[in-house]
Amino acid sequence: MTAIGPGAIARSRAFADVYAPPVREPWLGPASHGVAPMSGAVRVALVTHDHALVARIASTCTAAGAELTRPDTLDVRSQLGGGAEPFDVVVVDYQSTPDVSRRIRLLRARWPMCGIIVLNVGGVRECASLLDEGADDACTRSSHLVVERLHALMRRARTLNAGFRSAIGDVVMDREHRRVWCAAHEVPLSGREFDVLLCLFDHAPRVVAKTTLAAIVWRGDSAPHGNTVEVYVGYVRRKLAASRLVGIRTVRGVGYALTPR
Repeated sequence: MTAIGPGAIARSRAFADVYAPPVREPWLGPASHGVAPMSGAVRVALVTHDHALVARIASTCTAAGAELTRPDTLDVRSQLGGGAEPFDVVVVDYQSTPDVSRRIRLLRARWPMCGIIVLNVGGVRECASLLDEGADDACTRSSHLVVERLHALMRRARTLNAGFRSAIGDVVMDREHRRVWCAAHEVPLSGREFDVLLCLFDHAPRVVAKTTLAAIVWRGDSAPHGNTVEVYVGYVRRKLAASRLVGIRTVRGVGYALTPR
């Protein structure tokens, strides 16, 4: 058993202030301790060629602290990406999207958790058909509740995200979608880098031995050679350099730990 000196105890207490699990209210979005509001913000995609609609949705997203992206088309494989769900809410302009029913079906099949709302629909029958195809909401051109309905979908997304995301200091991790934010900015991580951080995240503030990291991160693969573990820890450490609250500490001869700065 390793002895723990007064300095280590003081550091552990300091870390507890950063690491203590916060009270998480679904409507407030991801849990945070010193995390800027944009960390893990709701991600909204808007597919339209209507400039007035763009301005309206952009204003709504800004007021709600959401991130707005405008893909050119409703193409799941190219414009909207593949793999993990890249957006929490997709807003589709019926008038700007050809073959919208088929595209909604593809979108729903690929990303079952994504909220989908279709605007500027021709009539009530078309709205009903789109709901049957997989849309969560559909509004006719005469609807006066577009903003309110979009807010409702964003609230739903925040509730779902709150269950997937956790924070240590100003580092936020979304395990479900394998995404990480540091100091309010998303950090691109490779699959291996994410697994390294996840292991340190789950064990914080304890030290993780290099052999443990190797076994967990490279599970099922051939054991890492030479200084491979050190190299990947270095990659992750550099990508978290913007954090003012936490960092990766090297314990010589033992391993690594996610600790307060």
